[in-house]
Amino acid sequence: MNKDNKLNPGVIEQMVRVVYGEACGEPFLGKKGVADAIQNRLVHPGYSNLESGGIFDPHQFNTLNYQSHTNNYEKDKSSDSKTYNECKEAVLSSFDRSNDSVSGATDFDSSKNSSSLQSNKYWDSKFTTQIGNHIFHEKVAKKK
Repeated sequence: MNKDNKLNPGVIEQMVRVVYGEACGEPFLGKKGVADAIQNRLVHPGYSNLESGGIFDPHQFNTLNYQSHTNNYEKDKSSDSKTYNECKEAVLSSFDRSNDSVSGATDFDSSKNSSSLQSNKYWDSKFTTQIGNHIFHEKVAKKK
């Protein structure tokens, strides 16, 4: 993935891993919401606009650090499970930016009290939607 929205197989695979780890128990729309939030980070000034869409920025998606996640992901991927396929479809469909299911959200969490959803001295956090157990927010720069 990059600013031109070109499909990079390595980045797509990492996005599928993130969606799997963050939303494998959610309905398809919840999986798509996580993928859309990653895509939204590409054009948001609060995230690195690297090809990875901020996937590897510090403190972003801890699920990638857990061996249990990796084991479950690899098992579902090798068995071509429904969950794996839904996660992959959610990621691939997120490249159609005319259908952003989270209205520009860049952050999500399952707790309303999460620090990732709170405003700080640089950003206001604007609620966009809730899908399943995930609450989606967009970072909005504070005026100086």
